[in-house]
Amino acid sequence: MTAKLSTFFSPKSIAVIGASDVPEKVGAIVLRNIIASGFSGNVYPVNPSYEKLENLKCYKDVKSLPELPDLAVIAIPAALNAEVLNQIGEVGIKNVVSYAAGFKEAGKDGEKLELELAGICKKYKINLLGPNCFGFVNNSTPLNATFGAPSAKPGNLRFVMQSGALAASLFDWCGSQNLGFSQFVTLGNKTILNENDFLRYFSDDLDSLPAQAGGSRLASLTLRRSRFAVTESSSVSPIGLYLESISDGPEFLKIVGEISKVNPVFILKPGVTAASASAMKSHTGSIAGEDYVLSAALAQVGAIRCETLQEFFDLSKAFSWSYLPKGPKVAIVSNAGGPAVISCDAIALRGLELAKFSRQTEEVLATALPRAANLLNPVDVLGDALSDRFAAALEAVLKEEEVNAVVVILTPQVMTEISKTAQVMGALHRKYQKPILCSFIGGSLVHEGKKVLNDLEIPNFGFPEQAVWVLSKLWEFGKNHLESDLSKDSLKASSTVWETLAPPQRSLLDKSSSDKIIDTAIKAGHKTLDNFEANELISLFGIPVPPSCQAKSFDDAIKFTRECSFPVVAKLSSPGLLHKKEIGGVVTDIRNEAQLEAAWDFLERRITHLDEPVRGHMSIQIQKEVEEGVEVIVGVKDDPTFGKVMLFGAGGSLAQLVSDRNLHLLPIDLGQAERLVQSSKVYALLKGGPHEPPHCLDKLYELMVNLGRAAESSKEISEIEVNPVIVTLNNVWAVDGKVILSKGPTPPASPPQFQSATAVGREILSAKFHYFEFETESPFNFEPGQYVSVKVASDRINCYSIAGRPSERKFNLFVDTAPGGPGSKFFDALKVGEKITFLGPFGVFTLKPNDGAKQLLFLGTGCGFAPLKYMIESALYEDKVKIPVALYLGVNYPQDIFFKDYLDNLSNRFPNFTYKFVVFKPDGSWKGLTGFITQYIGDAFPDASGVAAYLCGNKFMIADCTSALLSHGCLNERIYFEKL
Repeated sequence: MTAKLSTFFSPKSIAVIGASDVPEKVGAIVLRNIIASGFSGNVYPVNPSYEKLENLKCYKDVKSLPELPDLAVIAIPAALNAEVLNQIGEVGIKNVVSYAAGFKEAGKDGEKLELELAGICKKYKINLLGPNCFGFVNNSTPLNATFGAPSAKPGNLRFVMQSGALAASLFDWCGSQNLGFSQFVTLGNKTILNENDFLRYFSDDLDSLPAQAGGSRLASLTLRRSRFAVTESSSVSPIGLYLESISDGPEFLKIVGEISKVNPVFILKPGVTAASASAMKSHTGSIAGEDYVLSAALAQVGAIRCETLQEFFDLSKAFSWSYLPKGPKVAIVSNAGGPAVISCDAIALRGLELAKFSRQTEEVLATALPRAANLLNPVDVLGDALSDRFAAALEAVLKEEEVNAVVVILTPQVMTEISKTAQVMGALHRKYQKPILCSFIGGSLVHEGKKVLNDLEIPNFGFPEQAVWVLSKLWEFGKNHLESDLSKDSLKASSTVWETLAPPQRSLLDKSSSDKIIDTAIKAGHKTLDNFEANELISLFGIPVPPSCQAKSFDDAIKFTRECSFPVVAKLSSPGLLHKKEIGGVVTDIRNEAQLEAAWDFLERRITHLDEPVRGHMSIQIQKEVEEGVEVIVGVKDDPTFGKVMLFGAGGSLAQLVSDRNLHLLPIDLGQAERLVQSSKVYALLKGGPHEPPHCLDKLYELMVNLGRAAESSKEISEIEVNPVIVTLNNVWAVDGKVILSKGPTPPASPPQFQSATAVGREILSAKFHYFEFETESPFNFEPGQYVSVKVASDRINCYSIAGRPSERKFNLFVDTAPGGPGSKFFDALKVGEKITFLGPFGVFTLKPNDGAKQLLFLGTGCGFAPLKYMIESALYEDKVKIPVALYLGVNYPQDIFFKDYLDNLSNRFPNFTYKFVVFKPDGSWKGLTGFITQYIGDAFPDASGVAAYLCGNKFMIADCTSALLSHGCLNERIYFEKL
């Protein structure tokens, strides 16, 4: 339909159906607005009750009109719309606007009325805007077909809004800011025409504009402007969107991607949609979330998402008026030190840089400014600066080649020449054609200055942080397009890049084999694949899976281990069981036949506690354990709006606990997979460090591409996930695959179950170290070194190592509340008698007293002592170890020392136990060890070959102590540390 929207936006004649002379009626307002806007075509009021309206002949119906109008606007009640629309279709009018409310937004009866409208439009091929809309404006025709009062000033902005009330507010704001626009559309209920239709029309219209020649790619981009633009500085034709829903996600992204290659698109979409109500979800499905998918999809096509109306309005002004920066380097010129310092922080946080001035610029500033002024960036022109001092400083920094943009901060002093200073900005803006963004901070005193800035089309903001955020988006747009052009050149220069980097395509045989697996599961009535089917399917697409067997008996399990060797993992497997670990369905670190037998018995007992639909298809999987590596999650879900989207992030038990959402719409190639991984939090572990080699990233990227192909191989795959993928130094392993199908009944889920515990004791040991004792409602079993995940806020779960076990229904937590955040606030406020909710226990950082060590060493900092405390207690009291047990604890200050009496008593009772505190910042009273734990390890353990070391706390301590222990002969497999 978009081919006909030229006559919709620029009609030669308009019929106003429901025109009136009653001032408050929509029909009267719209008729007056069309005439007052300067529309030069014919206007035909239609209402059988009048002979004339606004000195125009009035017609009784559309059949009586003297010509076929290009556009009809319907300003009558909802109940009469269908009858009139049918008449419109019969006479052949193709473009219609309906303002009436009372359709699907009003309930079932209104929905029936709207369906009737849709049927008539499809029958007669009518372009219908609305119903329940505010109309549209085209300042280039000109035409105001709304019942509001928009600014008539032309400009280069285009708006598509799904809210009439917001449109009215934006009209008023544009008028107050002297900001013009070219076209403004309000969508209403989107019965026929939706955002994609108008975006496609805008895209075609913008493509028809001639680009100005000359300069670099970025320069030519910045010279291009709309034929409707009146600003001298703006170089683009921005489009702002407010959408409460997206009609066709893939088409929307395709069009927005095309537009954003040349012109900025910024979007405000409220409402974080809840995830699907389906009871069966993978981690991918529950973690990704529709709103996160939206943000990732918009970023992927180069659109800018606004979180607030303030950001939406700010970008409207900036993209309309400002030059685009040619780099990220910013200069600040201010007459106030405090706001300038705040702006420096904002610049760093937003991915921009403070520009460094050349000696020549510093010399010019030294000549132009008082001796007390700061000549470095940020430039402080001092509070008594008049307009000439601002002008001198600005001219100096704008001449500087290293400066790509300037933020000007003005606070109103008694002598400040606010309006004259604003005039200075306008002259320099035009002269140097670099972005100048202003923040005149204040109220009535700076009002006139802001008005001058608006008249001169200089973007200005109430606070400097707003200006910096906007500047970061201006640079993001320019940088993305510069990089895009360079990338295209690179690809043209080497047409074999993809052939070199892409993993080989799998054969069609794999596709038919995967279809067979899926068809078999669907015929059996399964909603998901079991472990074996999922692993078989993903392996068909070249994804490495550890060796495993479906053990029908314990003898099968023994046979597998004799062929593949220990260690192994034992898991429950059923098409209805996705979250095995949460129900105790996974046993890891099985290293001999006795442990395997115990695990087998345990899992068989677990099966008896499951629901019959899950238990009926249950088997036990024995899988070769991958011992070393980083656990990540890679998954694909089918988003209802945008299609299939890939999630990458921290995996294993932390997949639901650590916010590490990194999304990319499929398809995905190797380069995109690499960028997705690099944007994650877990990348810090994957990339290695100064003394650690990187993990096998190339094979991880290949796995991600292949998993995307597997997800796209069948329309029946709703979600596919591997959690965890274990990334080692030399390989990647898909340890646990999950596949959810779009057909078949939904089996019962087994989500993790929260438990509750009551605080029965609390002690503040020192500084901010709190020691809690909790009592559970039933016995709570865990291993020394494991942790629980406590819900510390409605949207936050934190991990805390267990510090002790007074009884079978009690456990201790040792919490440092100094770092701040939700966890600190939660435990600071927690009182005896109050409850916590938690998941767990979790973790493989557990005491291993039989690993052959001749000495146990425990190294901790701060509350990292928690799991070590319980491990030491267990080793001494329960395991009754006789070998030496040593503890080194690091704290910041002597007053931070905790548990000293407890440790003294422990060392008196057990002669084989010793401990040392190491204080980082000692005072005169401290007589013990100082500095870092690491510096004492070498002297205390010159031969660490017989040491088993347990480390928890500061990650730098763990890394440094691990290196020191290895260099003194400690076996790598005897160094255990908490991965939290």
